[in-house]
Amino acid sequence: MNRSPRFGIGSTLCVILFCASVGGCASPERSQGTALLALPYDEFDQTYGSGFRLLYDRGEYFKGAVLIEDYLRAHRELTAGQQKFLHLHAAQLFALGNETSRAVEHLDQAVSHGKTSELGPSWNDMLAATRAFLTHDRAALLATKERLAAAKSPQRVDNLIENFGSSYADVLLWHRLSSNVAVLKDASASTRAAAAKLAKAFGFSLTEMETNPPPGFIWLELRPFTPNPVPGYVVIHSGEGTLITASDQRWLDAAVQRFIKSSRERNGHREARFGLATSFDVAR
Repeated sequence: MNRSPRFGIGSTLCVILFCASVGGCASPERSQGTALLALPYDEFDQTYGSGFRLLYDRGEYFKGAVLIEDYLRAHRELTAGQQKFLHLHAAQLFALGNETSRAVEHLDQAVSHGKTSELGPSWNDMLAATRAFLTHDRAALLATKERLAAAKSPQRVDNLIENFGSSYADVLLWHRLSSNVAVLKDASASTRAAAAKLAKAFGFSLTEMETNPPPGFIWLELRPFTPNPVPGYVVIHSGEGTLITASDQRWLDAAVQRFIKSSRERNGHREARFGLATSFDVAR
């Protein structure tokens, strides 16, 4: 959920204010909501682990969407492009929360009626594709794909078409695995064995490379974490590729096992949840 359209506190504010008027009901949500609404746009909308994304990360999609609505009402200084991004993100959150009608309302408000430098050339078509998916309009979705192809614009609607009839969470939260696993040529035998285990589990090919691979690979590596030699692993997954890095072999084996177990097979393809998985505590 960012400027590449690969997803509340606000609703509780009304309850909090009512409680205050009748004397009490102190809640930490009030101070958090006020602090989030006071954030500048970049911190509220465009920074991972900040703003509405705090609620998104917790799976509180409806609350996050309502918080965005409150932010839009509170910040009249926003540029047209910033408002459009916020409407898009509200739509995505409502869609994740199965609030389709509210999601569609925000998609309609996200449509650009003039040239806005902050938005890409295919902005409106991508909104139309998402709207068609949510309203189960396959003809409109296919028409959008044809318009994008005719304009030679980057197409990101295939996932919507492949998942047509499924939930929006299947589109936004799960990304297909790249079909190649790779390690460095001079990797240890145990590291190659971990890579081979992963490739065998998914039925993928295994490649040894001189340097780090281009996009489109599941890359395994051992990399001691410095300056503090704390053991553990980090897995970062997206539709463009996957990084599995660990401080030592034991943790690499654990990361591979977790990635295999947390993946799923759907529509004939292997998928994993988009984002970060790690053995470390994640600061908030």
